[in-house]
Amino acid sequence: MEPTNPNPVFNPGTNKKNIRLWFLVVFAALVVVFFSISYVKKFTETNKVARQNQQAEQKCFQSDEENYRFAIEKKSSEYCDCIKNSEKKNSCLKPAEDSELYNQAVKSSDINICKNIVNLAIKEACEKVIESGISNLEKEKNQKLSEVYSLDLFNNGDEIDSYEKVIKENSTNIENYLKLALAYNAKSLKLKEYEQEQSGGEYFKKAIKAIDDAGLLDKNNAQIYRVRAYIYLTNYKYPEAQKETEKAIELLPEKPYLYQLLADALYQQKEYDLALEKTKIGLDLLKNNVSAIEADKKIGERKFYSLLVGIYHQMGDVMKEEEYKGLINKII
Repeated sequence: MEPTNPNPVFNPGTNKKNIRLWFLVVFAALVVVFFSISYVKKFTETNKVARQNQQAEQKCFQSDEENYRFAIEKKSSEYCDCIKNSEKKNSCLKPAEDSELYNQAVKSSDINICKNIVNLAIKEACEKVIESGISNLEKEKNQKLSEVYSLDLFNNGDEIDSYEKVIKENSTNIENYLKLALAYNAKSLKLKEYEQEQSGGEYFKKAIKAIDDAGLLDKNNAQIYRVRAYIYLTNYKYPEAQKETEKAIELLPEKPYLYQLLADALYQQKEYDLALEKTKIGLDLLKNNVSAIEADKKIGERKFYSLLVGIYHQMGDVMKEEEYKGLINKII
């Protein structure tokens, strides 16, 4: 009979079995821990993505139009990603990217960034602003700064702020009131373009108020009536535009561009005979103006000819319509 081992723990056979058993237990535990960590990590990442998507959804507007407008106004392509319509989304991305490049260029005063802008008008505005030294102008008087911002296609708000400050510093300059009115009107038209009628209407009221303030300084200034007429015209208030232009003509009867403005207001009201009469008067004044710069005369002639094309078209005079189309094509 084999003697019994008084301490089984030290039994070589049993010890090997225990070691294998413990190894399997430890291995199984490590596998569980590994998969637990992987699951937790994946779960955390999934939640993070979900939170990001939720935040993105909260950031997005309900309509594609709102997202498009916000992307352009805020100069951020992030809102373009919120647009569901693929065609509209693609049309949003490029202007937004141009806007972002524009901001980077102005902020860093690096004209080379402007070269990456696709839109020619934005690119030229970018180069002009930087060449004007806008980063240094922040320290100068608001008058100069507002003039530079007027070159900027995207900083209409900055232009408004600058002219408001200028007027606070000097409330006797009529020209600044008129420039502020035009800036308000540009903002109004932009908002209305994106179906923000109420906000656009508020800026329209501000534009008229700025002109009224200018009128308090000089009631016989023809430019005040001209700018008011232009703002009425661009807001489809044609009878009001006609009335204001007629007042301007009473004060400056020799200015061709006033007759063009008047003819346009009459044309929009379908007063074609009267529009034709005023257009011819303005065109004759322009042609007989020997002191006018030749380039400006050509621009003026093109505008008058375009008006005549439209008028004769509405009157059914095909020969005259074609005649003035030909004259437009001859202007280099």
